[in-house]
Amino acid sequence: MGLACKITGHKWDGCTCARCGEHRDTGVAEDHNYVLVPGTTCEYECTKCGKHTMGHSWYQDLGCTCTVCGATREVSVAFHEWDGCTCKLCGKTRDEGHRLEERALGSIDSRRHRIKCKACGKELRASHNFVRVEGCCCLRCEACGFEKTHHEFVDGSCSGCGIIESDYYADLIASGEVGYYDLESKRRLVKYGDHVTTIPALTRLFVALADNDGAGNHAPEGIVRKLKDIAAEDPSKTDDVDAALAQFACDERVHIYWRGWVAGEVKDPDLAKEARGSVERWIEAHPRSQADIDYENAMIASDSGLYTTG
Repeated sequence: MGLACKITGHKWDGCTCARCGEHRDTGVAEDHNYVLVPGTTCEYECTKCGKHTMGHSWYQDLGCTCTVCGATREVSVAFHEWDGCTCKLCGKTRDEGHRLEERALGSIDSRRHRIKCKACGKELRASHNFVRVEGCCCLRCEACGFEKTHHEFVDGSCSGCGIIESDYYADLIASGEVGYYDLESKRRLVKYGDHVTTIPALTRLFVALADNDGAGNHAPEGIVRKLKDIAAEDPSKTDDVDAALAQFACDERVHIYWRGWVAGEVKDPDLAKEARGSVERWIEAHPRSQADIDYENAMIASDSGLYTTG
């Protein structure tokens, strides 16, 4: 620093003192005299202080890519030029807008398969794209080939193979393909259960869902309600419903607390006596701990008029 500048201060001309030649960087581009560096497209040098800077011309001012030299920079998602999942300027990818390949890598389950994006190559999970298969009661995924049964029910039976709708859904649920413990399976049970409307189908379903392995689920209670609704809508079927309930109470494949519960729903005096007697004989022949009894009584609400065990 010259003596004059020490005494009176610098005489700044932008980035350079006109008296002593000292430089400063104010952060203001206008304080420099930038000129393009020969042999470059976007590099500039100040003729006063020698500072170098890059003078990119960013796409639409805020974009990710220089329109002159092709340099890229990090910008927010909104300032890329997206073509599906890929920016057509800088090549950056995002996890949306994928274009799926025609063929999948393989099926995951009855709802989804693995498939790649033809643009970025990422492996994704996508829903099956089912189409009808000619001459077959089934659907096939166009991408992975997964097939599933599909009946077209008209007036209670399949127009293709003749299977009875109520029987089909009862067997589907009873087979275990539609479970009743996890939330999604419970939704499916309600959905498919609406199609089970005949006494024989409901009878088979009750035994399947109230057996000793499936004692903790609550589906059997809904089945009994549906049977009672059938009797209420058509009184001529009351005896058939009563016989079905009594059959449940006497069936040793059914868990004992469901047998005890349903015995209390039988209206015919003779059938009710037979049902209760069957439950009582089983209890006498199978001593249980107090914990078992307490658990069963907790499951059977006494204020609902249900037959409790002791």
